[in-house]
Amino acid sequence: MKFDEEADYVPVQIGSIPLDSILSFNLYIQKNNGYALYREKNLEFTAETKSRLIANKVDCLYIMQTDTQRYLDFIESNLSTIVSDPNTSVDFKSKAVYECASKVVFDVLQQPDVGENLVRAVGVAQNLVDFLMQGREPFFKLLTRATRDYYTYNHSVHTCTYAVVLAKKAGYSMTNRTMLDDLATGILIHDIGKSRVPEEIINKPGPLTPEEWVEIRKHPQHGLDMARNISAVRPLSYIPILQHHEKLDGSGYPNGLHDKDIHIFGKIAAIVDVFDAMTTKRSYAPAKSYFDTLKEMLTMADRHLDKKLLLEFIKLLTGR
Repeated sequence: MKFDEEADYVPVQIGSIPLDSILSFNLYIQKNNGYALYREKNLEFTAETKSRLIANKVDCLYIMQTDTQRYLDFIESNLSTIVSDPNTSVDFKSKAVYECASKVVFDVLQQPDVGENLVRAVGVAQNLVDFLMQGREPFFKLLTRATRDYYTYNHSVHTCTYAVVLAKKAGYSMTNRTMLDDLATGILIHDIGKSRVPEEIINKPGPLTPEEWVEIRKHPQHGLDMARNISAVRPLSYIPILQHHEKLDGSGYPNGLHDKDIHIFGKIAAIVDVFDAMTTKRSYAPAKSYFDTLKEMLTMADRHLDKKLLLEFIKLLTGR
């Protein structure tokens, strides 16, 4: 086997490679002072292959750095298998789910008019629900991966995670699985309309002018218009996109809805959107602690946020 000592290599756990999957990249093994080609692309990664590696106490293989994108695409296309595999660690599952979800939202925001990206978002959202339905540990594992720096694509993953678990606690269990999938999809892409708002407004470090607020307030409707173009995004998913900035007293946007007119998905979306925004560092404000954020959110209860749902959310975060 020929060594290539000049190339850069990236480690991958053998547990991250689904059995019987067809590889789209070469796998290398570390040997002596270099790397040897272990398995060529377009070949299956079989149970026998994995067993042989384990028998030789090899738990990590390598890919060339130039194949990183192919590897990430491979993980996304096999995410369902990874999430459902009882032999794959919760830690790796959380890493795969978080990275795939972040990547697909990033792609949606960069190319919102590419329908394939929204179709991918639907699939990743369903895998995220599958993972979160496996117990409390997946939820807390995903929380440990949450960054305190605000980026729209990470914000979308955080809020989706919170929303699914809150909805489950509020009574949406496996009997309402389709609704959970629709909620997850809507929350994961709830900010896609921001792709039509000028970047200088989105990232402005200071207060917005009245004219800039007019543009910001358009993003829920922009997002709804975009989601409606993709048949894979079902109508219930439209609700979090359109209603995540509505408030119980009618002071929200885009439609100034009051309590009784806001769907429970809109109320859930509002809570998780506010929480994640306040607990991450923004261009105009530092991140607040969970305690200070929840304390401030309680002052918004019954005016802006649904108090019953907010109390359930607090129980979730405190492990009750």
